Amino acid sequence: MDHVQIAEQIDEAAVAAWLKSYIANVLGMEDAAIKGSDGLDSLGLDSALTTALAMDMEGWLGIEIPLAILFEAETLDKIAEGVTLETQRQQVTAG
Repeated sequence: MDHVQIAEQIDEAAVAAWLKSYIANVLGMEDAAIKGSDGLDSLGLDSALTTALAMDMEGWLGIEIPLAILFEAETLDKIAEGVTLETQRQQVTAG
């Protein structure tokens, strides 16, 4: 996946779409089968896969993602929200 410059505005929809696409690819599913209300556990992602997801997302966004965002959020929508807020926080800090 293409690297996003931190200067770009990342919104929750973009993060959610990336998450769904990434998880669908890892699990061999269609993107449409994954809902924002799904949790990583319910989809079958263990801690190793979740950590790999975080690392790949960091590469995509060009920022460090605290693992707590992924492990503590109950749904993909909440992960997207947390990642978006973290992206904005790091943009303010860097700017």
